[in-house]
Amino acid sequence: MTSSSPLGYRSVDDGAFVTPLGARPATHGVRWLSLGVGALVVLLSVVPGVGGVTVGGVPTGPSVTIQATPAAGPAPLTVELAATGTNGTPPYTFLWGFGDGGANASGAVVTHTYATPGRYTATVALTDAYGASAGASELVAVSPPPLSLAGTAVPATVSVGVVTLLETSVQGGVAPYTYNWSGLPPGCPSAAVENYSCEPTASGNYSILVRVTDAVGTEANATIRLTVLGAPAPKTPATPSPGGLDETTAIGLGVLALGAGGAGLWIGRRARRRRDGPR
Repeated sequence: MTSSSPLGYRSVDDGAFVTPLGARPATHGVRWLSLGVGALVVLLSVVPGVGGVTVGGVPTGPSVTIQATPAAGPAPLTVELAATGTNGTPPYTFLWGFGDGGANASGAVVTHTYATPGRYTATVALTDAYGASAGASELVAVSPPPLSLAGTAVPATVSVGVVTLLETSVQGGVAPYTYNWSGLPPGCPSAAVENYSCEPTASGNYSILVRVTDAVGTEANATIRLTVLGAPAPKTPATPSPGGLDETTAIGLGVLALGAGGAGLWIGRRARRRRDGPR
């Protein structure tokens, strides 16, 4: 005869029980069984000739908890995840998932680095020595790196009408970024650009403010110092001499003519002496 117990196990007419682990030999119609629902010893009392089962225990399966350290922070965030198993039948095995598409890992304590801002659910699955399992999860919040902005003018000192490049460098935040410029010198109208080519039309010392806003509305500012000098004095043209030549050209030609005339005179006198010599 076969009958079912309240836990789904069965007894047969010879008193043997079908369980995941089998049964020890009966003593006075009593068997101690370790069920696959956890580390539980259940007292089953067999009534001879009836085949009924009396359960003398309550099933207790394994459980697991997770501790994430830290559970929140800016990217890239390295988190240590520790799992603690209770009940069930040790030893336990642990299998982890991190919620960001990264490879799974095993072990009671693991580390994982979240590179991208977002909210992730880390999970662990515990399995005990008899195959009973339990699971737990923990939320990990990864924020964007702090937004920062730096700026410079290249060159930082120019004359009126000379172009300077106003450059920015953004770190952190969430792309894309938008830019706003103010305090620019005359000749450089405001524009929503990352790097600004500016050609000032007025001299002075300028404190230029640039503001960057990231995709989630976080802002950062930077101030760029620029010195603009007055326009250089125009060159004075040379005074022309009579005849349409300037003074420098006239003096140069005069020296050249004098040198050429002297050479001709010297050559003429030397030739005359040769003709006047002894015959």
